[in-house]
Amino acid sequence: MSQKTNHPNVLRVCFSAAVCVGIAVLLGCSSGVKRSSKAMSSAESLKRECISLQGQIDKTIQSLDGVVAAKETDLRPPYRKYVSEMKALKSQAKTVASRSQKLKKTNQKYLDEWEKGMQDVQNPELRKQVTQRRAEASLRFEETKDEFDRIRADYDLFEKDLREIQVALDNDLNSAGVTSIESVIQQAKKNSEPLKKDIDTIITALNKITAALSRKPVSD
Repeated sequence: MSQKTNHPNVLRVCFSAAVCVGIAVLLGCSSGVKRSSKAMSSAESLKRECISLQGQIDKTIQSLDGVVAAKETDLRPPYRKYVSEMKALKSQAKTVASRSQKLKKTNQKYLDEWEKGMQDVQNPELRKQVTQRRAEASLRFEETKDEFDRIRADYDLFEKDLREIQVALDNDLNSAGVTSIESVIQQAKKNSEPLKKDIDTIITALNKITAALSRKPVSD
């Protein structure tokens, strides 16, 4: 129905960033006070943006409900509201992607500095422990591949629904047109639920990371 466009796999990037920082924590490479504070600040910032993304998903769904509710009246105002919320959703997605990329770059710097510093460590017990922790981190990263696929699939499906609904409304903005796509609107609402759960998973991961960096306990 609509021309295919390239959109950031924002949730995949976001979760990837969270896992990367988690690896940094497991490897103990955030020991520097300044680096630890910077990582914690970046993780907190990303968490706030993820929470905002969840809120924007809800606002976009609510605007769709507004279109359905107004199908027997003037549809132009609720349709404009939907278009506006869609733009806000895309903007927030870009913000999350940007924050995630920044966090990934910061984490890579930590990993590089940690590896460089460990080159001078000769103690065999220390090296043994580091090797074990690296293996643990590597395994944890590998286990997230299925999570990446699930997040990407959920996000792509939800966004596809929203874009196609917008195209349909743009070309047939009347009572009959809205009625004809109500089932699609309901499906989009259902598709938003696993997506929001995906974001909850990311937020939980970020909470654990900031707790580790601040040495504070965190509940699951």
